[in-house]
Amino acid sequence: MINVSNGNEVPTRMLLDATNYHLIKKKALDTTNYSGMSILKYIEQEYGVTVDWVQQLKNGFVNGTKSGFVLYNNSEEKLEGVLPIRLMPHAPQIKNLATKNILEARCGGTRVFFPYSVSYSYGI
Repeated sequence: MINVSNGNEVPTRMLLDATNYHLIKKKALDTTNYSGMSILKYIEQEYGVTVDWVQQLKNGFVNGTKSGFVLYNNSEEKLEGVLPIRLMPHAPQIKNLATKNILEARCGGTRVFFPYSVSYSYGI
């Protein structure tokens, strides 16, 4: 993300599935000279990234790959959450003995205004 954007985009958040989150939380950074620091603490302190887990990422990568993570810049100028609308009927419109029933629906997701603000990486 930093290399592709020439340093213009810097991640502020990292998302993992729960299994990998707990793996890096418990795994020691240095096993020979044990410093008491986990990989999770190292990532948060060294890169200034907040790490969270989202269960929906489990098996959510290419061909059901079990490991991966999402890096993104959590800024209102770069990302926007879109709430889903299940099914919203509007008032019927009657014209020339014909009735139009208008329905509206929308899938939820994320709008990314700057393409390099989000990065998906496979494998941990």
